[in-house]
Amino acid sequence: MNRNGSSSFIRSTGPRDDAIIAGVRWLISEAKKAGNTGIVAVSTKANLDNIANWSQLAALFTSLRQSERVAIEGVTLHLVNLKSNRPHTFNGPVLVIYGGQELLDAVDSIAGSSPVLYIPWEGDEFANWAQTWQATELGKPAAETRPQTEPTSGTAYFALKSLTNDVNLNTGITHPSDRESAIRTLETLFHKGAPITPETIRQQLIRLGWEPKDASKVKELAEMIWEGRRPKKSTGRADDQLWNYWNSKAN
Repeated sequence: MNRNGSSSFIRSTGPRDDAIIAGVRWLISEAKKAGNTGIVAVSTKANLDNIANWSQLAALFTSLRQSERVAIEGVTLHLVNLKSNRPHTFNGPVLVIYGGQELLDAVDSIAGSSPVLYIPWEGDEFANWAQTWQATELGKPAAETRPQTEPTSGTAYFALKSLTNDVNLNTGITHPSDRESAIRTLETLFHKGAPITPETIRQQLIRLGWEPKDASKVKELAEMIWEGRRPKKSTGRADDQLWNYWNSKAN
């Protein structure tokens, strides 16, 4: 299982201290609602040194770099990066600074109730993540936010939901039978002309509880099939029985 919780972002490009300050303020505020603990996630500890070079919050990031935790305003903030041992479960807010999709995937793989706020280095680097979770911009009025919807719907949604029910989500598609199920599902969607893309498949699987890394493996298979290539154990055709079953569930 992956995380549960709201997703939001700050529009920012490059070294903007106002974005960092706003992010830390959000983290402290949310942490006070959730056991007085929160997480700062960066790709590497070197990112903290870089931020400390120009941020008004240099002392905070230097302390995080040195001890991997810091107490501030009655809450404790913990450091997580791609090389550290991330918690399997965490119930509290997570501020993700830079890092792009790889770091966002790592944070999304932490189970628990964790609202996430992302500060990008490049303006649109988080577009797929935002679309997956329908992330909202921090500070936008509630009237401007959109209701949550799934990345896909109808027959394609039930196809991926059925695959999710069949596969061991602890191992993704590493087992041969689970991989064959994924190939059969993807080939059926492709050959029946379902209005879905490999990236949308990845996004929907994550929303259905797949680990991001496992959803990415399915996306890789989908890209092969969408490009006209046939992975091992491919039949090269749709499974009409499966297609009819998904349609019956969708209608």
